[in-house]
Amino acid sequence: MSLRRGEAASRRGLRRVSPSLVVLLALPVLLLLPVLQPGRMIFGRDLWDVFFFMHRLVADELRAGRLPTWDPHVLAGFALLAAVQAAVFYPPTWLGIVLPDAAFWNFVTWLHLALAGVFAEAWLRRGLGLDRRAALLGALVFSLAGFPYARIAAGHVTYVWAYPWGAAALWRTERFLAGPSLRRAVLLAPTVVIMALAGVPQLALATGLVVAARLVHFTVTGAGDLRGRVWTAVGAGTALAGGMLLGAPQLLPTLELTAQIQRVAAAQPGFVTTYSLPPENLLTLLAPRVFGDAAGARYWGRWFHWELCGYVGAATLVLALVGAAGQRQRRFWAGVALAALLVALGRYTPLFDAFATLVPGSTLFRAPARYLYVFTLALAALAAIGAQRLLAADAGARAAARRAGVAAVLLALLLAAGALALWILGGEGTWWRDLLAWANAARLAEGGYGIPVDQLRFRIDARATAAASLALAAAWLAVAAALLLAVARGALSGRAAVPLLALLIAADLATFDQRYVRGGETASLYWQPELTALVRRRLAGTHRLASIGPASIADAGRARLAGVDHVGGYDSMQLARYADLVNVLRERPLDTPVVMAAPGRPHPLMDMLGARVWLAPPDMPTPYGLSTIARRPERTVLESARALPRAWIVPRAIALPDAQRRLRFLGEGRWDPRNVVVLEEPPGEADAAPSLAPGTVEIASRAPGEYVLDADSPGGGYLVLAESWYPGWHATVDGTAVPVLRANHLVQAVRLPPGRHEVRFTYRSRLLPLGLALAAAALALPLAVALVRRLVAARGGAQGRDSRSNAAA
Repeated sequence: MSLRRGEAASRRGLRRVSPSLVVLLALPVLLLLPVLQPGRMIFGRDLWDVFFFMHRLVADELRAGRLPTWDPHVLAGFALLAAVQAAVFYPPTWLGIVLPDAAFWNFVTWLHLALAGVFAEAWLRRGLGLDRRAALLGALVFSLAGFPYARIAAGHVTYVWAYPWGAAALWRTERFLAGPSLRRAVLLAPTVVIMALAGVPQLALATGLVVAARLVHFTVTGAGDLRGRVWTAVGAGTALAGGMLLGAPQLLPTLELTAQIQRVAAAQPGFVTTYSLPPENLLTLLAPRVFGDAAGARYWGRWFHWELCGYVGAATLVLALVGAAGQRQRRFWAGVALAALLVALGRYTPLFDAFATLVPGSTLFRAPARYLYVFTLALAALAAIGAQRLLAADAGARAAARRAGVAAVLLALLLAAGALALWILGGEGTWWRDLLAWANAARLAEGGYGIPVDQLRFRIDARATAAASLALAAAWLAVAAALLLAVARGALSGRAAVPLLALLIAADLATFDQRYVRGGETASLYWQPELTALVRRRLAGTHRLASIGPASIADAGRARLAGVDHVGGYDSMQLARYADLVNVLRERPLDTPVVMAAPGRPHPLMDMLGARVWLAPPDMPTPYGLSTIARRPERTVLESARALPRAWIVPRAIALPDAQRRLRFLGEGRWDPRNVVVLEEPPGEADAAPSLAPGTVEIASRAPGEYVLDADSPGGGYLVLAESWYPGWHATVDGTAVPVLRANHLVQAVRLPPGRHEVRFTYRSRLLPLGLALAAAALALPLAVALVRRLVAARGGAQGRDSRSNAAA
């Protein structure tokens, strides 16, 4: 009997596993299958150049029991925790502590693609109250949309991580609005801030705007008492504000870093609107490869394909037309979709200026096209509402299906005609060459790379890809039109049409997505052992590495794995002072935005930063000021004899408070960092006696964010540490705290009295303790409320029992 009961319980458990859940978990596995092999991991440009190494350092530090607050390996030192892309406080990041590299990246990629579908299905079914089949269709749209898969190809892993949480925020918002409770407030609170913890505050801002708009919409159009709706919306906003406190350990250090970064200091509107969606790219919402792509065919449109990808399926757009005539928030989501497209156009519409003015914080981020994320959310909702409308099978649904079917037929004919024209008139046609020349000029005007317009092979391939994309889009639309017109005529029921449309959309999106899922051997992420040994031996732990050429950013990452420090690197939150020096070295205006920092030419500034070993392309002539020490197939290894160690003593200082004058002096190249340190404030004491030797410094010990130095300075002077100055650095000389001076525009220095001294530099994030305290308070508050409620309920129950006992007596 017990065995039968166990089998019955097992069958009931299997029945409770939703088929939708199985589909949403399995589809990403199928798409990721090509890379799920031993020693291989998902490939993406920025992942393999930057994020792999960044998160490897985070995992190593956490595994060693240290919070990774400072990265000494790139950018002359950088506040790693404050830079949100490190995602130190995002829980899936911690899986890197226990999982091997390839398994970690493959698993977290699958996890977030699966969560996107699971959260979207829950939002549409339990939040909007749609039928399970309609909710599954909308979840397929969201989980298979081009936005996350194009980001995989780009290596923008933090966007893939943040992607599912927008659907989670909307799900929990709808549940709270349906019936406010403490439990639902607790589940709602972290959903938006967790997107910032994942490393993408821009998507958190976008999601916050959508949720805020939904709260206003609920207040204005919801059922019931207006006063009750207002208080419910206020309660949801309060819960989300409390969630921000949960993210305080990340957000407060990030705000501190924000005050130091170049994009705030420069505040260039042109930089903010970089990667706006060009008007012609609206065509890619139907035919996503009409301008090529980032995988099989060279992209020849403006900007980069992955930054402009908002593809949700041609059939999805048609089904959204049905949804726009349906019920349940149809106008709201249609308005959100339209608003997202207008904002995504960025510099190509005057409306973006109004958006940037009205939305605080929006100008901290570039790439308006990333608001296509909101467009994807809205289209998933509209498609699901359209499917629900078809399932209703009433006269209004058939009329909506007829209108959408006719629109799909017309679009299919236009796209088919365009494909035919390309096949017949393309190739060597003058108009096609002129079109590609126009695209090339537009790319160059906006800072992009040129395309080989004069190469016949390129023109033929571009034409073939564009024609194939238009033809395929026409085919998808034709099938969707046939299904909708069949529903309109009563030849097909909505119950049969919706699963067929879901299969059509899944096939369309999976066909598009699969080209962006590629893998690579993790062994290629490491230098050859001989090169690693040579670099480490030459640097001797006291100097830095520099690179020349296109591999500079990848070199910075590989240097991390080799345990050496690179003078360059990448982070979107570039320190303004570091960017200033890069622009000086590149002889560019100081307000030129710097994203990928690769200051690649010999200069006293590079000597000051300790750039002793240089890596260059194997066929490059030896630059003046460097000597060749080895030529290897992958790199030429060069050396600078003038590079300074990590710390040294100079006898005198000059003060140049004005930044322009200071940088002009440093950039002229006649300044010798061995003899003079350039301060921003006049020194308070006399310089060292010029007749005495400046002294020596040895590194006694060092760790991320900490240096212990043994200094011997017979005449006193200034000890210069070639590590980026940043709020939170403290220094002691023989245990006594001393001021940390901003030196040579970027690095640190302390004043030394004559004699031998132990000098200690230590970095401690100033706002991290406050952030941890606020997060603890935010966690404790709902627990305290629940405890008080329980105590009150228990007291009320006891009083009731006493009353009944007295009455009985």
